[in-house]
Amino acid sequence: MCASSYFEGNGNTGNTDKSNANNTRNVAVIAHVDHGKTTLSDALLHKAGLLHKDRVGDQEKGRSLDTLKDEKDRGITIKSGAITLNFEVERHLLRTESEILPNAPSEGKNSEPEHGAVKDHENALTEIYVGNLPHDCTVERLARLLCSEGIHVTPESILVSARRGYAVVKLDSGLAPELLTLDGLLDEEGRRLIVQKKGEDPLNCLRALCKDAHVAMPSISVHEVSKNEATKFIGLANWDAMGGVLVQSPRVSETRKIARQAAALACLDFFEKQTTDNFEGPGQKSEQNGKALVSNSKPVDSTSQPDRVPLVLNLIDSPGHIDFNAEVTAALRVTDGALVVVDAVEGKAVQTDEVLRQALREGVKPVLMINKCDRLFIEQQKSPEDSFDRMQQIVDDINRFISDHQQDSLPNHRVSLFDGSACFGSGYYGWGCSASTYQRKGATAKREKEQRLTRETFIKEIMRPIVRMHRACGVLPTLKKDNKEKDRLARVRDILSCTMSPRSIPSFLETDEDNSDIDSKKLLKKTMMAWLPAADVLVDMIAEHVPSPVEAQTVRAPLIYTGDTEDECGKGISACDPLAPTVVYVCKMTPSLTKKNRMLGFGRVFSGQIKPGDVLRALRADGIESKAKVSQVMICGIGGKVQNIECAQAGQLVVLDGVDEALGKAGTLTSSQTGKSIRHMNFTVTPVVRHSVKPKDKAKVTKMVSELQQIVKADSTALFFFDKDTKEHILAGAGELHIEILVSSLQQNTGIEVELSEPVIAFRETVQSSPEEAALAKSDNKHNRLWFKASPLSDDTIECLRNESDGACLDLKVLGRSLVSNCAWSAAEASRIWAVGPEATSSGGRTGDEDQKTCVLVDSTFGLQIPQDAKENIITAFSQVTRQGVLVNAAMRGVRFDLVDAKFHSDSVHRRPNSVVPAATRAMRGAFLMACPGLVEPMYRADVSGSSGTLNAAYSILGRRGGVVVDARSDGGTDTIQARLPVRCSFGLAGEMRGATHGQAHYSCVFDGMQKVPAEEEATIIERTRTGKGLKEGAPVANDYLDKL
Repeated sequence: MCASSYFEGNGNTGNTDKSNANNTRNVAVIAHVDHGKTTLSDALLHKAGLLHKDRVGDQEKGRSLDTLKDEKDRGITIKSGAITLNFEVERHLLRTESEILPNAPSEGKNSEPEHGAVKDHENALTEIYVGNLPHDCTVERLARLLCSEGIHVTPESILVSARRGYAVVKLDSGLAPELLTLDGLLDEEGRRLIVQKKGEDPLNCLRALCKDAHVAMPSISVHEVSKNEATKFIGLANWDAMGGVLVQSPRVSETRKIARQAAALACLDFFEKQTTDNFEGPGQKSEQNGKALVSNSKPVDSTSQPDRVPLVLNLIDSPGHIDFNAEVTAALRVTDGALVVVDAVEGKAVQTDEVLRQALREGVKPVLMINKCDRLFIEQQKSPEDSFDRMQQIVDDINRFISDHQQDSLPNHRVSLFDGSACFGSGYYGWGCSASTYQRKGATAKREKEQRLTRETFIKEIMRPIVRMHRACGVLPTLKKDNKEKDRLARVRDILSCTMSPRSIPSFLETDEDNSDIDSKKLLKKTMMAWLPAADVLVDMIAEHVPSPVEAQTVRAPLIYTGDTEDECGKGISACDPLAPTVVYVCKMTPSLTKKNRMLGFGRVFSGQIKPGDVLRALRADGIESKAKVSQVMICGIGGKVQNIECAQAGQLVVLDGVDEALGKAGTLTSSQTGKSIRHMNFTVTPVVRHSVKPKDKAKVTKMVSELQQIVKADSTALFFFDKDTKEHILAGAGELHIEILVSSLQQNTGIEVELSEPVIAFRETVQSSPEEAALAKSDNKHNRLWFKASPLSDDTIECLRNESDGACLDLKVLGRSLVSNCAWSAAEASRIWAVGPEATSSGGRTGDEDQKTCVLVDSTFGLQIPQDAKENIITAFSQVTRQGVLVNAAMRGVRFDLVDAKFHSDSVHRRPNSVVPAATRAMRGAFLMACPGLVEPMYRADVSGSSGTLNAAYSILGRRGGVVVDARSDGGTDTIQARLPVRCSFGLAGEMRGATHGQAHYSCVFDGMQKVPAEEEATIIERTRTGKGLKEGAPVANDYLDKL
């Protein structure tokens, strides 16, 4: 997750409890590249008051969550951007805790108070501060005002200091909450009064509030102003902890002290509105002189109703390019919902499948946004009926994919245009719509609420008005039945008047001047953003259909927790309990901008709470356990503008300092001494493209190595290591672009220019047959003999091994049961598995296929008692053999080794590791070479799309590069080719495809597993790879390792 300049707190103080977690949504935005997800994120930032409306959809001034130079230059997202946003939504959109947890106590009128509470309540009096009073205010006048609001007080209970502009009202504790929740108390002159509990001093009250809320104090300054030839003072507070807002005192003061206190009161007033249901938007213009002025916060209608509640949205905008798919995996691990963005014309693309499959695997609830609908109306000139059918086709495609890949234990995750879980719109033009939001705007008020939307009513009541608006703005030709005598603005006003009150219609439409020269697209954007703001539909859809952390963790706990869900940690995760033992999963590291060579960990608190100074167990993916001391706890992002907090509780996304050395790239932190780890992430991309790298200036080798180590530590799938065989530094990534970005980061950070070798593909070694004869090897002292066989594993078994093998959390009994139930293994052989491999070597755990355990060691002897020390030595040899194969010194994949017979000396002195390990290694390598060995290579699934008749050249290009076309279809004027292509043949393909099709073809690819290298090319590849690694010329044969009986 990259640092963002918009990592704002906006009232999210970190002091949440379970009730606040119900009002929180953690969402990742996922999509195929160029489908417009970052532009939609801009719309949400605009709604939160953090981005000007003119920048929404602007490729140069927008894309606010893309902060890296490479992201700006290339126009794609490379690192996920995280941000915390605060909104208000209608109360009925959020399910209460009692709806999620039926046994939760109710807070309604029927709830019984504790014994003695009524008596204490009646005897208690609360002093309420009423500020911003006019100088001529009297006790009687204020009493009349309060009585008119239903707060019955007597003049004797009020103390007014008119000169200082405030009063203290003594109220029964039962009436005090009613006064405190008044929505903008106004006096007879329309002056807005400040209402809050009385404190000793406004500054002291503010300090106490900030301490309780775990936020930093604002910086308050006093400025001189001239008024009626007299010097007055005004207070101004810069509150960085609340999103960088500027809070101004509502009136000028006589002295500097009073001005400072007035600014403190304004801050208290601002915070009051940020944390209550009766929130009034701080970004609005002040009314008269009695209202605090603030900026850079969310604009909310001042007529906020009591049925609106706050919503905290933790948003992560993830990359769409396959090379950076590990960022998507990390984002989905710490979120509960996925906003899936699909291009209305291109439809569900290859990367859409990949990211949606990951979301379903993680148990994340998807919601759908069909973006770029303007292309249906403007480019393709589709009718409302055809446009709806196209969108429904996309929904059906998504639902079919969900049905095929959703886990049976999870709730139904299908989406629908009719229930609001799928919406549509245009990020570029800043509008969005769904059945739910359109109905709430009053367009279907005449239709009975119980009547279900049908295709006909959806088209009539939703699609046709939207298309009519496009015609009215001039981006579509007008129809004969349209009133052409009216100008464009008049036609737009006529449409808006059907769903908006006259006061809500934008002011730019209220003009009688000639508007024939108005740009139609600019008019459409301004009108649609005012009529159907994209952020409104997205926020409502997320609030209603994405589960809260409390609800989501109940379902996700069995999927992500490797221990028993009934142990103390499992129960805490399931309940999202802030009082349970601490369990935090750190999904990613990012460089600290303030501490050199230090990394910050980004993750989520799944259970308990975490505070600075906590010493926790650190469980890494590679099985290493240590202790980690948390030095800082922060929220709202990684690396850039983050906010220190004193405590983070279950359900929150956090940034941690001090855990990088203990965790490496990712891992679990827990306070429980018996708790297990969160399941480590299983990445779908692997570092299959490798280059040797060296600086042009040899004196900068040390600096290059140090910087690349830091860069790779912040990248989940990148590798950087020194190859002892070739004496070269190797940089490995998921693809061409990934390597380019890594090198670019090095050059931007240090100015070092490097030279890269030709790309080298990471092959894997495997076997293809199961020989009858076993391979024999003897120990050097001739006292120990071992017989092994090697055989290939099925694809189902390989997939089962990848899913069940999880670093130190591997349970061979669980793996055995899974192999029996899913892969047709017998219970006898599954119970005799000794080990799986290869072992992980990267600091952060597995980084793709190389570090995933796809080989297995089985004891197939009968009637033998294998000594424990001999067993351990054989497992060590198995680890070495599977990590470094025989043909090209690469990791093995899909190989089963069976120990079929063995003879050991009775004296353990003769069974030492230096005797048994070499013998077992030679026996396994000999067995491997006897089983028809070969290489497998990484493959891409490539999608090429373009207008009809433009892809003829694509077929010849794919065939020339070894690609095999698996599907070709034409849909709505767009041709699409799907092919499988070796990664080694993909370099430069995008450029060649653009040149051959004159830029009309769009090419993308995703990693699609491994495939056997063609037999006619295998010998050449083996020899070339051995030469590049400095290995002995010619591949070894079985007799090089075997002994005779």
